[in-house]
Amino acid sequence: MKKIRLLLITVVALILLLALSSCGTNSAKGVFKKINSTMNKLDSHQSEATVNACVRINERWVRISGHTKEVLYKLSGKDCYVYSETNTRTTVDNSATDIMRIKAYNDGTAYSYAVSGGSVQSICSPLSRREFLKYYQYNTSDFDTKDLYNCANRTFEETDGGGWVVKFSGYGEEVINSYLSSMGLAAGVIDDKAVDMEITLKADSEFRATSMTMRIIFDGEGGSGAIKPEIESTIYYSAYNSVVPETDNLNPAYYKEVADIRLADGIQYMIEDFQNRRSGRFTLEVTQDNGKATYSEESIVRFGTSGGKYHYEIEAEIEGKDRDITYSNGEKITVNNGKEKKEKQSDAEARSFINGLINSANYNALYVEDIVETGKGIYKITLDISNVEQYRDLLGGAYLNADQTIYVTIKRKKIDKIESHITINYYGGELNITSIVDYS
Repeated sequence: MKKIRLLLITVVALILLLALSSCGTNSAKGVFKKINSTMNKLDSHQSEATVNACVRINERWVRISGHTKEVLYKLSGKDCYVYSETNTRTTVDNSATDIMRIKAYNDGTAYSYAVSGGSVQSICSPLSRREFLKYYQYNTSDFDTKDLYNCANRTFEETDGGGWVVKFSGYGEEVINSYLSSMGLAAGVIDDKAVDMEITLKADSEFRATSMTMRIIFDGEGGSGAIKPEIESTIYYSAYNSVVPETDNLNPAYYKEVADIRLADGIQYMIEDFQNRRSGRFTLEVTQDNGKATYSEESIVRFGTSGGKYHYEIEAEIEGKDRDITYSNGEKITVNNGKEKKEKQSDAEARSFINGLINSANYNALYVEDIVETGKGIYKITLDISNVEQYRDLLGGAYLNADQTIYVTIKRKKIDKIESHITINYYGGELNITSIVDYS
């Protein structure tokens, strides 16, 4: 479930605050903006966020719990300091995956430290304050904050203690899907239908935000038995103008310096953006070689959504034999050398299948060890995949280790091509897997 952006879910509320401008206090919108104006004037503050989610994906329950600590200090000055630490647990059926991720910025250097599935990432890159903040805010949320006010219900009240409570709800499908998509949950990925989003912001008498809760409301018929789908996050604010930066562990000498740290996440998001297109086309070449036998496959893939329904068409040549696969309206049709086979398939299953082909390299930003620019817009990226379960499962007890190198071509800030080379070493030999995806 690496495509679910947990950091985004927990701190998107903060970005919504930082994105708005000042206004009066005679409306919910005005109070919200007054709180934002106050927060923007703070020299520093800290937040603690929690997230809990339970959704069905491909008829399997996925549970997510997470906690994020974020410290912001002098964002507009040369002493800018940012520290964000997120711990998440994602459980699919009875299998849990834990991830710890730190993103930080201090003294002109951006840092990323992550522990995931036994792999440890420790990289850094020099960036200007403006470069880092643009990168950090995009990685936190690509939800269009202007959509915040596109709702039917806006209320506000002043509490007995002089504080404020602002509530927004009554959002349309387009806004809800935009928010879910920004979390890596594009329309059609979740089995149950989201029907509304509720936002509650609380502030003290000085218009300093104290908490913000965001909750996705699902169709009442969703889920089964005692289990119901839910997505809810709450962020708590504190330490107004009293943050003391902790920089002992933020030293470039402790990290691997890479060409551009922004690419680690950027490539993954570019892949996700392609997956979320309304329609698209790409080509795929795959070869496998273990020194004794080889396998090859070439495909042209088209996919899209029409009338709210997903569809795809694949023209493939596998080991010199033609294979055509099409999907629409819940039916998958495979034609092998003139022989036709029909199977049932849901839109969610179809989308998941195509998304897997789009990311045939199985790229994961958390496994990046090094980034080297080898030409204009061309990058060589080394990933640590030795502890990735799918490679261990492929060869069982014979497995020794694995490594991956990918070459990424970026044109006009969009992904153009990914060439992946994976070598899996095992007792008795090695397996080489090459995949080339051309998105142009």
